[in-house]
Amino acid sequence: MSVQPHPSLLGKAFADFVKRANWKSAIVLYETEEGLVRLQELLKLPKTFAGFKITLRQLTPDTLDYRPLLKEIKKSQETRIVLDCDFDKISIILEQANELSLLTDYHNYLVTSLDVDKINLDAYVNHNVNITGFRLIDPDSSAVHQYL
Repeated sequence: MSVQPHPSLLGKAFADFVKRANWKSAIVLYETEEGLVRLQELLKLPKTFAGFKITLRQLTPDTLDYRPLLKEIKKSQETRIVLDCDFDKISIILEQANELSLLTDYHNYLVTSLDVDKINLDAYVNHNVNITGFRLIDPDSSAVHQYL
């Protein structure tokens, strides 16, 4: 039994966020083809959201050094990044992005992992970077406390 929302619902939430945040462009960093399925609604935005430009970049497999790809992003001057990857890689990618000055007050990240709240983001508090994620539960809810 899966308690994850259907990928199309997640994709719609991501697309809705991008529209509401009024992003005009974004780079999507994805790890797997499964990630592209999850992001379908977001990938359809250029057809329905006038003027929106999306660039796809696959994370290099079999490595934990994402600096070459992040350097490409820096050269492109894109400041809005959607990050869809395994939870264990999120911190590594953010650390390397920080090394390359890609975590500034001009940058906005949408992290698609529903566990983004479990990542220690303390190192980036003074960077003014906007890192957005979704979570499905309210950890302060008494009903949630009964199960956790």
